[in-house]
Amino acid sequence: ARADAVFDYMDKGWANGNPDLKPDANIYTSIAKVYAHARQHNKTVALLNRLQDPNSQVKLDKLMYSSLIFAFSKSQTLGSRQIAEKLLVQMQKRYLDGETKLQPNTQIV
Repeated sequence: ARADAVFDYMDKGWANGNPDLKPDANIYTSIAKVYAHARQHNKTVALLNRLQDPNSQVKLDKLMYSSLIFAFSKSQTLGSRQIAEKLLVQMQKRYLDGETKLQPNTQIV
């Protein structure tokens, strides 16, 4: 709840023109970890959708992928593990397409 409030504050502040409040990759990774530990499946899905939006200012990086894969793999919601697998496949595809920083490793899987 508190993480959501801080994230909403930052997001609204940035939307209202305060560049210092723009959520970055570290913020999104932290939020994904909070959702994973709280098993907040719906919030994790909303966060993923936000990050995969073509207009997103933040591109999924290795840490975000890892946090999201972890969150979905721990969720008890039907279909969550398939989402985690799709994220891993997406990450691997981006790696094979030349984004060398996205190479999956044992810390990811």
